[in-house]
Amino acid sequence: RNKTEKEAAQASAAELSAQNDKVEHENKILKRAVTIQQERQNQMSSELEAARRFRVEAEDRIRRLEQVNLTLQYQLQAANSSSGNDFMGFSPRPPDVY
Repeated sequence: RNKTEKEAAQASAAELSAQNDKVEHENKILKRAVTIQQERQNQMSSELEAARRFRVEAEDRIRRLEQVNLTLQYQLQAANSSSGNDFMGFSPRPPDVY
């Protein structure tokens, strides 16, 4: 009787040991998967932050270029209106004919 109980206990211990090994292996795989996902999330966060900075810089550059464009348009209009090239509302003035 002791022999069968001992064998049953050994078989149970072997089964539990195999289950434990399997669970440890699965745990190791899951930990690695979590580490990979965390690395990907960190990389995406860095790329997102870089994209945000780029957008802010691009918006600022667009704003400055629009200001320069408006200034140049104003200067062009001022130069055209003060140059005296208007002849009875025609611009440019028609050529002189002799």
